[in-house]
Amino acid sequence: MCPQTWRRASACDPDRSALVDSGRLRPAIARAVPLDRVPDAYRHATGPATGKVVLTTSAAR
Repeated sequence: MCPQTWRRASACDPDRSALVDSGRLRPAIARAVPLDRVPDAYRHATGPATGKVVLTTSAAR
């Protein structure tokens, strides 16, 4: 187990890093929502869990 410090995941688990690099392990992002629509993101996030909700800024669009 990796100590509770701020490290890259690959430093703690090289196997996970290889899975991410190969594309076999991907984050479950259900929806990307603009920052000005936080209420919509909250409503989506409080429903059944199907993935994470990501808030975007105008620079990230």
